[in-house]
Amino acid sequence: MMGFNVFSTAENKMLLTLIVFFCICSCSRYRKYEGLQEELTAFVEDKNARIGVAVIINGKDTVSVNGNEHFPMLSVYKLPVALALGDYLLCGPEILSDSILITGHDLKPDTYSPLRDKYDDIDSLQLSVDELLAYSLQLSDNNASDILMGLLPDIGYVNHFLHKNGYYNINVVSTEDDMHQDNMLCYDNWSTPVEMAVMIDQLDKESNDYFSKKIKRLLETCQTGNSRLSKPVINVNGVIGHKTGTGFELPDGRIMAVNDVGYIHLNDGNRYSIAVFIADSHYNLVNSEQIIADISELVINHIKNN
Repeated sequence: MMGFNVFSTAENKMLLTLIVFFCICSCSRYRKYEGLQEELTAFVEDKNARIGVAVIINGKDTVSVNGNEHFPMLSVYKLPVALALGDYLLCGPEILSDSILITGHDLKPDTYSPLRDKYDDIDSLQLSVDELLAYSLQLSDNNASDILMGLLPDIGYVNHFLHKNGYYNINVVSTEDDMHQDNMLCYDNWSTPVEMAVMIDQLDKESNDYFSKKIKRLLETCQTGNSRLSKPVINVNGVIGHKTGTGFELPDGRIMAVNDVGYIHLNDGNRYSIAVFIADSHYNLVNSEQIIADISELVINHIKNN
């Protein structure tokens, strides 16, 4: 007679019980957010834009729509640039206070830059790394981002940092100045929604060194995109740290990208990371931002009710 009898009958019963238990738990966990998956899919499918969404709930459950597609990040890319800079400089209080010489050459015209608008009549000035990070992450200043990028050995260091930390589905190859010289280069700085949600989730809960805490404080005081992810969060007294990105208008009138990514802590103890990318939108900016706000509200309501 052929066969294998590795376990006793009692052991076999115990093993079977455990298998059934884990299967039930897995199915139960899936069913818990199956409704959210269906709602997001239905919401996205009739929109005249390419939309990707990824949500990681309490660090365990992932729901996504077009979550593994490539989307242009636009100014969302300033977050991985900042994290790569922290990795390179091993930032602490003394590094963040270091002054950087900024000249008129650094303050490019024809780009979004509150920094340039403030100091446009000054030939040169010195700002700390800390101040430049605030301009880049709180205000999404393009010149500040490129000045910080200039502290790295080269732009390739950003991808080196990303790959070193297991993020192979985020790609950074162009500076803000590059993208303004050739708008189509924006598509080469891409991320998948899932990978960005993973990076945001890990930053939120696993990264608690001095520099990471600084980055999180800046994200939580972000002053751009208040009509996107944060709009419904404020209504439920939640906490959000986020980074936005907005693209150029394409020749046919579409908007290249309207994005928002971040982590959210609800007052009921739930937390989640979320990435919403809208590419090639046929809607105007106000309506594109409302799509992100609607997705954000949909997610909040589902999590609070489950």
